[in-house]
Amino acid sequence: MIEARDLSVRRGGRDIVRGVSFAVAAGGALGIVGESGSGKTTLMRALAGLVPIAGGGLTLDGAPIATLAPRARGRALQLVFQDPYGSLHPRHTVARALMEPVAVHRLGDAARRIDDALRSVGLGPEFRYRYPHQLSGGQRQRVAVARALMLAPRLLLLDEPTAALDVLAQAEMIALLRALRRERGIGFLLVSHDLALVAALAERVAVMQGGRFVEELDAAALAHGAARHPHTRDLVAASRRYRRAASGA
Repeated sequence: MIEARDLSVRRGGRDIVRGVSFAVAAGGALGIVGESGSGKTTLMRALAGLVPIAGGGLTLDGAPIATLAPRARGRALQLVFQDPYGSLHPRHTVARALMEPVAVHRLGDAARRIDDALRSVGLGPEFRYRYPHQLSGGQRQRVAVARALMLAPRLLLLDEPTAALDVLAQAEMIALLRALRRERGIGFLLVSHDLALVAALAERVAVMQGGRFVEELDAAALAHGAARHPHTRDLVAASRRYRRAASGA
């Protein structure tokens, strides 16, 4: 569905993303892992149209994405940000946050759409009257996902979707995203530093370092230690050390 070829993003006079290529089929999922500063979030923002692409090509269903009207691009791709509190206006109710895409795209039956979106992420209609400060971190991120679903996108761009959540809320978010993909056939492009999260949500993993993809492999192969690039092996080793330390082993 979406394909990038030799994609580059330049900010502040330097290339943050350099020569990145990938493809995600309809309903597929690709996870991108890498350390902080590797260019993951900049890549996601470029795909969402929030920062300009300096070079290379990006196509949706074979057509250059730059030729699409902003509304058409928004209906196809929706970005869920890392910080659920920062991405929601503190003085807007949940209903108003969910109303924005409905108003911008001039869709009808807003009340039903809002209730359906809330139910789809495990929240009842009563949440429509609450403000972000009245929600837990997990609930705020569910509202952010509900807002992304309002336009029935074909691909969700997920920027560290569980990084700001506690362990229980992380598990619930993973279960929710899996269910949405299974029930709606939505594709995912997910970035994270958490290898376990990526392996749980995506069948393929691309490893990013210094703005480039240094390796791409199946998530199952990664879990079984089939990484070839030294940076990938370092990430796997660091992840294992972290899990042992967290478990007290």
